[in-house]
Amino acid sequence: MQGSTHPKQDLRPQGGGRDCRSGGPPGPASPAHPCGGRAAIVTASAISLPGCPESAAAARDFTAKAVAGFPAAADAVLCVDELVANAVLHSCSGLPGGTLEVRLTITATSVLAEVLDEGPLGIPAVASRDTFADRGRGLVLVEALAPAWGSDGNGLWWFWMPLGGDSR
Repeated sequence: MQGSTHPKQDLRPQGGGRDCRSGGPPGPASPAHPCGGRAAIVTASAISLPGCPESAAAARDFTAKAVAGFPAAADAVLCVDELVANAVLHSCSGLPGGTLEVRLTITATSVLAEVLDEGPLGIPAVASRDTFADRGRGLVLVEALAPAWGSDGNGLWWFWMPLGGDSR
């Protein structure tokens, strides 16, 4: 969340989150495991959505279809949902007329998901870690499920995760 971040997250312009490389995510044209190595692209797709709460459902459906049959499909859908919800709540995409884009690059064994919003509404702030808080758990979930994730600090949020092998 741009307005609510995990304390370990670094919002440097060149990247943040948990990433064993410097900079942002592997590019869609050459997806690689964040720690090195390459994997053949099975599919690369994108969807543009309005910056409204209902777009989270559309992003979930888009992702679920793209990763159907993989053991970790539900985890990927949840992470995309969290990033889209954050884009709507904490970026200029959530303002009237705003939009966001969800991009998925899927290999035989992993997914690189990117959510591109229209930039932060303000300076990101750390969320309450209170157990009973109503909000502030989105990036905590992403961090728990995705071995690598981050942000460029300007509206691109991403994660990479293994999908658990070939889809069925």
